[in-house]
Amino acid sequence: MTVLNILKESSIEYNKIIRLLINGKKIGFTKEFKDIVKESMSYYDISGKEPERFYHGLILGMSVGLQKEYIIKSNREAGYGRADLILIPKEKTKPGIIIEFKKFKTDYDKNLKDSAERGMKQIEEKEYEKEIKSYGVEKVIKVAIAFDKKDVEIIVK
Repeated sequence: MTVLNILKESSIEYNKIIRLLINGKKIGFTKEFKDIVKESMSYYDISGKEPERFYHGLILGMSVGLQKEYIIKSNREAGYGRADLILIPKEKTKPGIIIEFKKFKTDYDKNLKDSAERGMKQIEEKEYEKEIKSYGVEKVIKVAIAFDKKDVEIIVK
């Protein structure tokens, strides 16, 4: 199943999930994202050597409908590294969004929360928000999404 098929078949309005973040509804975003993963994805979809790409594609697909309002940058240089996904608002009063994906790794992490914390640490240490702030945007929402197959942990700051 492709990301596009998942988004089309889901009863959830995928654009709504990202809008929850924009509107500061962290708990709503987390719940809706976890629901779409559990309801729509199969283990086959997220298996293989690079399952991070599938999650990345899913969020990127959810963001495409925001192109009139946001500049969408995927795997682009930002700060002192390369952010997985950055949404830069065209209207400076709206928040910018940084999303980093982390696969659970037993050699680094005790649990999924550790993986998500590793993602948030990367966002902050690599100063990815510099890219958004260079556009004159002050408010930045940072999101670390960690996963192990269909289990997901999300930290939003």
